[in-house]
Amino acid sequence: HILSSDVTVKIDTQVLEWSSKTQTKDRFSIILGSDLLYNPSCIPDLIRTIQQNLDEESVCTLVMAVRWRKPELEREFFQQSKDMLGVSWSLQPTGSCFLSWEDFGNPSSESSNRYFSQTKISVGGNQLKALSDITEADVENKMSSEEYNAWERAFVQVYLGKIKQDP
Repeated sequence: HILSSDVTVKIDTQVLEWSSKTQTKDRFSIILGSDLLYNPSCIPDLIRTIQQNLDEESVCTLVMAVRWRKPELEREFFQQSKDMLGVSWSLQPTGSCFLSWEDFGNPSSESSNRYFSQTKISVGGNQLKALSDITEADVENKMSSEEYNAWERAFVQVYLGKIKQDP
């Protein structure tokens, strides 16, 4: 969507060191993040950084692009942000995977097991393999750039989080 010319939007970007206790002076109603869950041990610091930068007087929006690597650990971010910040997460349709954060890579989820066993990616130009059967050797030694990109896209999702601040 393009904003009309009579609307002023302030955009600010900052480098935030998650482990730092220092707060920024500004608060934000929209926070964008991409590929932030690569180190699950930093999730508490990420949650605290988000909390410190939220505008306390409005509905806040988090936009998170997620590249799943260790879903069983990375799901903790979504659970903790829900529990600690009251975030309500919704998946934004961006690709072929429509699994919720609760389901993605969860071995107890029938829909996740179906996604990983039925979604097939070409490996080596002539063999279709289920995501669950693709090995590290396939990724490193057999996939073309196009095949690798298709494989990567199978693990990327975008979520929209809404936080309603208490009055």
